[in-house]
Parts: sequence; C-alpha cells; structure tokens
Amino acid sequence: MKTWNSNRQISWKTVFAVLLALCVLPGVALATGTSAGERIQNQATATYVDANLNAQTAQSNIATVEVGQVYSATLAEDRSLYAASGQSVNFSHVLANTGNGEDTYTIALAQGISSGDDLDFDNLAVYIDQNGDGVATAGETLITNGGGTGTVTLQADSQLDLVVLAKLPTSTPGQTAGATLTVTPTSGIVDDLTAGNGVDTLDGTNEDLATVTDNAVLNVNKSSTYNDGGTDSIVDDTVTFVVTITNTGPVAAYDVEIQDALDLTVFDVTDVTDIVINATEGDYEDTVADPAEGTANTDTINGFDPIAVNDANNDATTGDFGVRGHDDVLNADETISFTYTVPVIATLPAGTLLRNSVNILGDKNDDGDDDDDGEDVTSNITTQIVPQVYGVTVTDTGVNGAAGVNDGGDDDSLPNDTQQVNTAASGEQVLFKNIITNNGNGTDIFELTAVNGNFPAGTVFSFWQADGTTALLDTNDDGAVDTGPMIAGEVKTIMIKAQLPAGAYDGDGTNAGSFTATVAATSEGDANISDDATEELLTITAPRVDLSNEAAVGASTPDGNPLSNEDAYTVVGSESPTTTYNAAPGAAVNIPLTIQNDSGVPDSFQLTAGASWNGAVLGGMPTGWSYVFKSTAGNTITTTPAVSPGGSYSFYLRVTVPSTAVFALADYSSDFDGDATVETIDGSSPADGDGDYPVFIRVVSTNTGASDIKLDAIDVSDSEKVTLQANQTGQIQPGGSIAYPHTLRNDGNTVEAFTLSAVNSLSASGWGNNILVDTTGDGSGNKPFSTLAITDSVFYTDATGAYVSQVFGQTVANSLVFAPGEKLGISVLEFAPSSAPDGTLDILTITATYNAGASKVVNIDQTTVIQGQIRLSKTVAVDATCNGVADEAFAVEAASKANPEECVCWRLVVTNEGTAAADDVVIYDTVPAFSDYVPGSMLSGAGDFGTTANPGASLIAHTDADDAEARPDGYNAKVVGDSITFELGTIASGASVTLQFQTKVQ
Repeated sequence: MKTWNSNRQISWKTVFAVLLALCVLPGVALATGTSAGERIQNQATATYVDANLNAQTAQSNIATVEVGQVYSATLAEDRSLYAASGQSVNFSHVLANTGNGEDTYTIALAQGISSGDDLDFDNLAVYIDQNGDGVATAGETLITNGGGTGTVTLQADSQLDLVVLAKLPTSTPGQTAGATLTVTPTSGIVDDLTAGNGVDTLDGTNEDLATVTDNAVLNVNKSSTYNDGGTDSIVDDTVTFVVTITNTGPVAAYDVEIQDALDLTVFDVTDVTDIVINATEGDYEDTVADPAEGTANTDTINGFDPIAVNDANNDATTGDFGVRGHDDVLNADETISFTYTVPVIATLPAGTLLRNSVNILGDKNDDGDDDDDGEDVTSNITTQIVPQVYGVTVTDTGVNGAAGVNDGGDDDSLPNDTQQVNTAASGEQVLFKNIITNNGNGTDIFELTAVNGNFPAGTVFSFWQADGTTALLDTNDDGAVDTGPMIAGEVKTIMIKAQLPAGAYDGDGTNAGSFTATVAATSEGDANISDDATEELLTITAPRVDLSNEAAVGASTPDGNPLSNEDAYTVVGSESPTTTYNAAPGAAVNIPLTIQNDSGVPDSFQLTAGASWNGAVLGGMPTGWSYVFKSTAGNTITTTPAVSPGGSYSFYLRVTVPSTAVFALADYSSDFDGDATVETIDGSSPADGDGDYPVFIRVVSTNTGASDIKLDAIDVSDSEKVTLQANQTGQIQPGGSIAYPHTLRNDGNTVEAFTLSAVNSLSASGWGNNILVDTTGDGSGNKPFSTLAITDSVFYTDATGAYVSQVFGQTVANSLVFAPGEKLGISVLEFAPSSAPDGTLDILTITATYNAGASKVVNIDQTTVIQGQIRLSKTVAVDATCNGVADEAFAVEAASKANPEECVCWRLVVTNEGTAAADDVVIYDTVPAFSDYVPGSMLSGAGDFGTTANPGASLIAHTDADDAEARPDGYNAKVVGDSITFELGTIASGASVTLQFQTKVQ
C-alpha cells in the first residue's frame, strides 16, 4: 500500500469537498411530475337495490383529462482554466431537460463575458460531447460556431454533455479570453447551476474564461462506460472510468497529486479489492529524492480503502474509497492516464445518475507548493444512468379457500399459479384474485389480458381493483386495460371477473369442466417481459328453479335447498297430482305457488299452464277452460320479476272452469302424458272414483333456460244441469332505449378503413340497435351507420383535435377512413321490446372491422331490463388554481389540459330513469392514476347540474371521514385510501343527484 509524504503541504480537505459535492448525486430525478400528454381517466361504479329487492350494478362513462407540458431545464456551469499562448482549450457543460416533455433548445456561442476580457478566441465552436470525456474529439457533432446558433432536442428526464472548443491567439501571460454559451428553451427558463447564476447573475448562460500562462498547464479529463453484466438485473453491472492528465504548458509540473474519491451511495465498494485498476499509461516518475513514492518510474496508481492514512477529504473519517496516484514530474506535452472499474450497487433504481469527477493538485511554477491560482484542477463531470430492467410475476393468492363460496378466494389454498373456484352457477359472475408484482428496478405499467381456454363461449372477462367495486382502466391510453403505474417492488392484488353466459353449464352437451383461462401481465417498457397465471373453475352447475304449491295465496315456504326439487313431476310413473282442488262448473280456482331461484344469478321466469305434458311440449287447456297468473297483490302477470339467487317469489294461478256442462265433466279422462293412452287421474283424498282435470304449471327462465313443471288437478263437482372504448353496462325499461357512447380511435401509425356493426344476443325476441354517427357537426350521433350514403359527411376528431368531416365511402367503399391519432365518437342506441320481461339481459356486441376485414375490435354492452333504472353520467373539468371551482364547463373529455400540480374536478350525475324508486344507492369511485385526492373536496346535492362549471351553494361539502353527516338530504361520503364512496339512500323515480370531487395531477 502506497503511503503519502507527510511533509507535503496540501489541503485535500478543500479540494475534495468540491469533488464529493459533484459526485454525490444518486437517485436524481430530472423530470418534473407526470409526463406531458398522459391521459388521466376516471370511471365510477354504483350499486343499489331495485324495486324487487335485487342488487344491481351500473357503471358510468369514462371521463378524461390530458396532462399539459411543464418546461424546465438546467445548464452547468461557468468554467475557468489556464492555458498556454496559442493553445486550444475545452470547456465542458451539461444541459438537462428537467421538464415533463420533449423540448427543443436554441444554443448560441459568442465571444466575451460580462466581466470583460482582453482577447477574442481565434476559433470558437460548441460540440455534443458524445463520449462524455470533456474534450471535443474528431467525429463529434458540431452544434454551432462562435457567433451562430444551433438547436438540440431532449426528451424529458434526459441530459446532454456539451463542450466548447476554443483556440487562444498569440498572447502574453496574464491576458484573458472569454466566451458565453447561451441556451434558450421553447418556453420558460434554463436554470444556470453556477452559484448565484455566475458572474452575470443570469439564467440560461454559462461563461467560460481562459487565462494565458507560461507555467505548466494541467488538463484533466474523465470519461466513463457503463458495463452491462448480462443478467436480468444490475447485480453484475460495473462502470469503467478513464482519467487522462496532460501538461499542455511549456514547462514541467511537479508533485502532481491525484485522488479520485468514489460515491459509496451508488458504487458497491466495501473493500479496496472491489476497485480494479485496469491499466495505466504514461511515465509516472518517482525520483530517488522522494523514496516514499516507490521505485523510480513505477506505476503509482492504487485503489485506497478506509484506513487512517486514507482520509481522502480530511473530514476526520476513514470511510473513503477511491483511486489515488502521484507523479513527481509531468513534463511539457506529456500525458499520463489510468483506467479503473468499480461495481454498481445492485439495488439502485432505474434512472439513478452515476456522476463522478476527479481533482488534481500540482506545482505548476516550481515554487515548492501548490497553493497558487490554477494549481488545483477539476475534471469534467462524467455521467452514466442506471438502465431500467423489467420483471413481473403473476401469481394466485393461495389463501382464503372456501368451498361453494364465490368471493375471490383460492379454493385449493395452494400457491401454485392457479387461482381456483370450485363451483359457480350458470350465468353467475365468477371472482378470481391475482397478485401482480413489479420485479423490475423502475416504475412500470403492466398490460392485462385474459385468454379463454375452455370457459363457455360468450364468457366475458373484466379486470377490477382488489375490492371488485372499481374497474381497472387503460391508464396509458394504448387501448388495453392495465394495472396503472407500479413502482419497483410494488405488489398489487387485482380481481378478474368472469361473467358466465346464461344457460351454459358443465355437461350441457357443449361444455365440460374444469374450465380454465390464462391471465397475463406484460411490461409496457419491454413487451418481451410477461408472466401469467391460470384461473380455474372446477364446475358450472346447471341453472335450476323449484316450483311448489303453497297452503294459501301469499304464503311463502320454499325449501331453501338448491339441490332438491319440491313437488317434482316426471312423465313416467308420477301421475298423482301434488294438490287437487274442488270446483263447480263456472267457478274459479286459485292455486297458490312459490318459485325458488336455485341459480346463481338474478332471473325472471315465464309462466304457462296446460292440460298435458309429454316431456317437451305443454298442451293447451281443455276447451272452454281459461287461466291467468296473478301476483299476490292481484295483478295479472305472465313473467315474474327478477328473483335474486336463492330467493323466492310467491304468486297464484287462477283457473276458471267453464259453466257449460259438456266442458266441465265430473269424470274426465285424457292422454295427458303423450303416451297415446288415455288415463284417468283421481287426486281426491280419499279417492272418489271419478277422473279429475290435470293442470300442468310450468316456469321457464328468460335468462338461463332453467325450468320446472308440476302437476295439480281440479276435481269438478257433480252438476246435472281454466358494449373500442369501453365495455359498458346499463338498464332499460320494457319498450325503452338506452344510448351507449363509444369512441373508435386510430392510435397506430397507419391509415385504416373501418366498418361498424352490432348484434343483439336477443334479436330474435325483438331487441334491436342502431350505431349512430354525426352527420350534422353538432357532436351528436344522428344517423345509423348502416344507412349512410356516398353523399353523407361524417364528423370526427382529427389528430390536432379539430372537429372535421369526411364523405362516407369516398376513399374506401362503404367505409370510414381514419389517419393515426384520429377518432370517431359513436352512440350505440339499443332498443328493448315492450314485452321484455323484468331482469332480461341482452348482450350487445359492437364490432369495428378494419384491415380489409382481417382485423376487428369488439366492445360488449350488457343491458338489463329493470323497473328501477339508475343512469350514471361522468364528466370532468380543469381547475388550474385548485380553488374548488371549475375553470370551464364540464365535459366527457376536458376542453383544457391539466398541468402537474393543477387540479381536476370530477362530476357524476346519478339519475333514476326507472318507474320505481331505487333504494340503498351507493356510488363507488376511485382516485385515478397519476393523481392525488384533494382533501375536503367531496360535494353533493340534489338535482342534475349537467355541465355547469359553478353551481354555487347547490353542492354541499362532505367530510372525508367515515362518519354520519347531519345533512338535510341524508347523503354521506367518505375517503379511504384511494377509494371514494357516496351513500345516497333512496332516489325517487325521475330524480337526480350530482356528486363531485377534486384530484391534483402529480
């Protein structure tokens, strides 16, 4: 180990304090806030109970605001040096874009500085220092010569090394020459990092000064190379530094001291052996008169470690590592250099700046000390950036298994990359939970996809927050649902909902369990990085319904067992009726009944009755007999309301016996089971010997196809004389319509021709739709796509945001053509027939076909017939000053852009469009990605305030706490983490409530 000459009078404390201040910059983040152009989206979900006590869910549209650009940059820094007459000199600078978007900078270089000088440089130019060594070398890009200007463009969170190359004229010692580097951004200022903004006190400038000397001139330059260790992490990565010292003066320099301290917050050096000296070049002279430095002409470049003699910066600590050296004599025009390599700390986050410079001291005038001006020299700052590595895992939860409970738990309770649910009913929504982990070293977004294996055709998969109340959105606007930004090491639980199609089940002739799908998470930063897990459903039970008799009208005693069929009837061997009623000719008989829904989804049931059943066909009532189904309130019904899973509905069948004796026989026989044999039923107790009229009662699901049939009888007494962007859900009334807004966007880099189509799953039952486009320019859809003619102009938004039109089919027959960045708003109007039963679910598939028919995108809108119908409308507006009042009218897409640190107002109008009151209305919302909730910003009030920017006192503030608020309207609200909940209670038919909250753009 080399020791230092204790007789040397060198103040390393002062010198290396400067060096370490330059080096210690780990984890510096250049960019300001959320990236410009980022689209922040928000969507709300409502749950409520309808008039039939069924739990319902509705989702709002998606509201969007775009992040604006903030301009910010820095320039480092004023430089001064000594040089010989006629010599070329290099001044190094660093330009950094610290804003949140791309910016272009104008660079000018001029003779002279604000404090004055003696000379002009003979030649003056500024270059891009592509190898970062602080020296303009052959092949590096010229930006401009002195007196001119040039431009450079930098992405957000990036920097550029610049070097000013200047040639001194013939001159005398003590004379000075200066140059001023000026950088002008598109907008804003460039912060001069020189202390006090330098001598000129101005931003956007660096001033360089060269002083002519006839002493030795020490130039020190440093360059670095980042070495990828070849793994999926940075655990084996290193940085190699090259330090070059040249005496460009006319005389020798003496006692040149080199000490290069390392920043231990970024470099993994715990022992001197971690520093590898790769090479030394040049003649490091050690004289016989200085034996402490070793043998003459040997290398004196060594790594140093923290022992007492190695207090590199003289701060009374011994924790300094680095590289040091000494040269007794560095002759004129002589160069020495050394190269060394150090490891990078394996846990550094992506984007960490690895900055380093080296300082040297030397006796340039041979006066025996190094305290004169220009005898301490600091190199340029070399910068490397830790690269981002990407990694993700998708796993099952492995916990909370509970057989028969569909709650998102893993029913095998094993961490095996398979999230298992053991059973679900046909038409049920199955809940799976997965865990996403960001294994990379920087923030990443993971695209989510679900690939169906053998789930029944028509199964729809959707992605939700872990609580299942708020849908995950497309936060990076690439057309696919994603996790939102996840920091390095973040673990996020998500819920996957699989909506099973009604009527499909295990063993139905088409489907057989177990059922699997694959959910994958793919890195936005590197599409080659992906992981997946399996979602498994062991069995789908067949849809069931249980029809049974009651003792009296209004009574309800279902058996509560979904696996049993009370009062079951089969064609063979079950000729005895459940109950036989006595009636005289002309009389009416009430048969009390109860339906128990043994399926896993709300369901409505069609009601029919007849006098025969062969296992497939229900025959009509005998001549003259009539019947009608009645609710317990006496209203005529043909279909039940939606019955909740496991719930029941009581009603009765009223059969009227004809008064004509020939149609009301006291002894009746018929072939009631379709076996071509006439049979007689005697259901009286005790048997009375005469034949009774069979009454078959059948119920059939309007949704799943589940059915049940039972047999009663009437003994006539004797008498000589019977949803592109985005999938949506909504409700509709029978005979009504609903409009779903969708947006078709071309986000690629090719021009595409589109055709549009939509198909109702219940078209055979009278459901229909129109895809409306805007042909008038008022922003509203008015004409069906299917009826467009070659003379129609269709309005859309071009890439600049202008609302323009094109002639349909003019470019490609029967198509609309959109360039990259253009989008089309459509309104899909869906119609329900007036006979649509309550609870009916129609699945509308909207398809946009392009690429000459080879490609397509699909949205699915799910519409349920309901009497109590909640409609949600979400809008957004910018509040730049965060004063709680919107600066503009609310809209589905904000008219203005929101910059970081500005606020956004989110508004939701909740309207009951049904004919019955909606009870227990709860609205679930969430703070969108790239945003923070503004405390105390929740507001609500009765009424629909639409797009009004400031409804004033009509909206009343809520507290953020989960407490009972004493408000006249009874509304409550709370904020828990990023979840926002409004509890609105009952909303009358036709009434509206307006809700609002604020977020601040990060």
